[in-house]
Amino acid sequence: MPRPIRVLVVALAMSVAAPAWSQTIEEAVGLQDGGDHEAAFEAFSARAADDNPFDVPVDPWDTGEVPKGVLNEDIIARLETVLAERATAVSLVETDASVDESGLAAYLRGQIDSFMSSMNGLLGEEGGDLHYVTGIEEDDAGNITARVRDIEVSGPDSSWEIGDAVMTLRPVGDDRYMVAVALPRTTSFLDGRGRQVGGTEIGSQRLEGTMVPSIDMWSQAVGLYTDLRIWSDVPGEGQVDVVMDSAALDIDLSEDANQKWSGPGSITVEGITARLEGMELMRLGQLDTGFSYAGWDLIFFAAIDEQIDELQAGIADGLIPDGDIEMHATGILDLVMGMAEDRAPVAEAFSMAATVTDLFFQDPDSGETVAIASLNFGMGMDGLDGNASSLFIEYGHDGLDVPVPGPKADLVPHMFDMRISLNDLPLQDATAMMLEMLGGAMEDPEAFEEQARMALGFMALGLQQRMVQSGSNVRIERLSYESPALSADLVADIVASDQSPNMAVGTARLEVVGLDDLMKRMEEQAARGHAEARDAAQEAARSLAMMQAMGERLDDGGTVRHIYDVELAPDGTVLLNGNDMGPLIGGMMQ
Repeated sequence: MPRPIRVLVVALAMSVAAPAWSQTIEEAVGLQDGGDHEAAFEAFSARAADDNPFDVPVDPWDTGEVPKGVLNEDIIARLETVLAERATAVSLVETDASVDESGLAAYLRGQIDSFMSSMNGLLGEEGGDLHYVTGIEEDDAGNITARVRDIEVSGPDSSWEIGDAVMTLRPVGDDRYMVAVALPRTTSFLDGRGRQVGGTEIGSQRLEGTMVPSIDMWSQAVGLYTDLRIWSDVPGEGQVDVVMDSAALDIDLSEDANQKWSGPGSITVEGITARLEGMELMRLGQLDTGFSYAGWDLIFFAAIDEQIDELQAGIADGLIPDGDIEMHATGILDLVMGMAEDRAPVAEAFSMAATVTDLFFQDPDSGETVAIASLNFGMGMDGLDGNASSLFIEYGHDGLDVPVPGPKADLVPHMFDMRISLNDLPLQDATAMMLEMLGGAMEDPEAFEEQARMALGFMALGLQQRMVQSGSNVRIERLSYESPALSADLVADIVASDQSPNMAVGTARLEVVGLDDLMKRMEEQAARGHAEARDAAQEAARSLAMMQAMGERLDDGGTVRHIYDVELAPDGTVLLNGNDMGPLIGGMMQ
């Protein structure tokens, strides 16, 4: 308990028996003359401890700092109830080995303690220490309440009093639990003298959903946090204040007959602002992130996570000596390989998209700013469970303001879009060859290390032969780039073929707009400015001159395009706009 709160509580209790002190205490708790001291006691405690008004005074009552006879029986009974609950929770921790817990309750205890131990290890590196009490309660119906009480981080010159976090689980079917989580609404940063110098606040919170223990994930979840704040007085800098209007989470995954999981999810954050002594350092209007899984084997991925967690815990606790780490890691890899073969395919598709609006940063020292009115990013993969797949990456922004001078800023893309399709790929053969190579590496690591390059070479040749046999095809359906200075578009169609020495035939077409204008700007900059800028401009001008010379120049109504048609011919030659690139490539290599 913070020392100032403890003193105020004791003083308030003493004021009931010593009216001479009442004016000072009344000022502390906002009590008017002639008011109800016991009501003020409860109101003050409620403000200090949020949802449990008797968590604050219980410690001084238990230690005798509050004199007997000054509180009525009702308040005393409620304080004793809190003490009894604490004793029960502590006894559960102290008699962990003798508590008849279900597998899930024991798992939760282990997960909590493992996470807290990891955090304590990180804090210990900085001279800090983490204190907490774990309590797991379970009734005959299988309802579980997991509490992490009295969480506090202490350091040499400060501490962070966090409070209690609670998770409740209610069984709603086989391997399904309804779950709700409550975090401390307020926490406090205290300096070495016990004065509050910062803290966190949550205006309102809701986090609930359905948990599936077998995959250690929430299949459904709905979360909403509003009016969040973090503030702290930073020595030598001033008060830092970060506020967030809201953060929302929505997940809805479903399982099919093959134990694969699919479904969408989203995270939305609104209204983040960071200030230092009133000066705005960062602002985010809104972040919308959406994602979608299709055909993911979450049992497979959960098993990997569990094995890695056990390995890390064993190393941290000293249960796995350094000399045995490689053996345990090999065992995990063996398990992963076996599960991958038994449960293939382990994924079908994944996609995500994010939109950011009104993003702003300011360097407090230099005053330089970065601002983006809006930004969009997306990526995805499909067909991971078969021999035909595709992937995409897209990016775009509007209203970019960055402290980058000249042509460099003009080359920052405001649009990028890539779509690639992969057809008739021998993915199963590739997986089998990879697992076979890994198996050899596990059986004789030293021999594999000596022959790794040869093994990879044989694997590449084997895959190349499989691709030729299946007629594998890589098609760049679209690769577009746009910036203030340049724009470019690329399409390509490459097919594996044993008719060519290059083992592939195909074509590609690149169109570039803005090359001439950028070349002029580089030549102008190379003739003026400071030496470093001139050298960079001259180097860029040389590269641009080569690009100009190699491309076919077309003037389409004032829009100048440079065209690059590349062909991988069956005889092994590489043609650029009909010209053999062999001599040029050879000269460049020399």
